[in-house]
Amino acid sequence: MAYITKIGIIGPKPFVLNGHDIDNTLRKSVREKMKEIIKEVQDDNTVVVGYTGLDLGSQQDFALACIDMGIDYHCVSPFENLRQSLFGISEILPLYDELIDRALSVTYLSEGFYSPKKTFTYENYILKNCDIVIFVRNGIRKEYSFNNDKVITIDMQPIF
Repeated sequence: MAYITKIGIIGPKPFVLNGHDIDNTLRKSVREKMKEIIKEVQDDNTVVVGYTGLDLGSQQDFALACIDMGIDYHCVSPFENLRQSLFGISEILPLYDELIDRALSVTYLSEGFYSPKKTFTYENYILKNCDIVIFVRNGIRKEYSFNNDKVITIDMQPIF
């Protein structure tokens, strides 16, 4: 019998990941750590499925890690107008469009545009609905920690 394991992502935006360039050393290193976690979970009896908001930074890096590992992912967007909120960063729109097109499904958790509350709603959804949550800790939000066995932390401090 095969089991499905849902892996979700919570993590920082590009300004903490040394920018929008997905090929920068830090972002590549974080993606490699994400793939290591996926490898640890994946076996002959386990189907891994990813859950990401596809917001900038680590959420897109996780989708890229899923693609590299040959696993499917679902987009759980914190709000429906995410693409419109990216209009000032036109160089990343093609990547966003590609990643959202490759998602198995797209779910919008709320209407309208960004707000901190909507980000919290996304994080809460991931924590409640995923079997494992990868949390990329950026050193800025150290106080943001989880007392939960299903959260695996990637601490960026040793990566620098």
